[in-house]
Amino acid sequence: MKVHPQTPYAYHIIRRYINENNLEGHTFSLPEDKKLRAVIRGLPTDTDPLEIISELKTHNICVEECHNVINRKTGAPMPLFIIICNKSENNQSLYRIKEINNMQIIVESLRKKYGPPQCFRCQGFFHSSKFCT
Repeated sequence: MKVHPQTPYAYHIIRRYINENNLEGHTFSLPEDKKLRAVIRGLPTDTDPLEIISELKTHNICVEECHNVINRKTGAPMPLFIIICNKSENNQSLYRIKEINNMQIIVESLRKKYGPPQCFRCQGFFHSSKFCT
């Protein structure tokens, strides 16, 4: 059964009902709940993510999370840092920053994986485990 709520309030009521009654199903996140995800290239692998967060705060960018990307095969850190923050006008200026700690950087939007998402909980396609019940 597919349900398309018209308002965020209806979405939250349906989501709560599914969780309280332990029903099997999945939902998707609301567009206003989605985060801005970006990748910073050009910094050394030993750069502390807290330094990046503090430097971005000087540019009026509120960062929720910053972490170094790890190579899946070797386990070695890569010179890429993922930045996660709320979507807002101030945080959109993240893409215009060209320098952090006197080092030239490139800020790009995070490229998504190819193919449909797959849930790690139920192995179903087209949803993530975050919204699976």
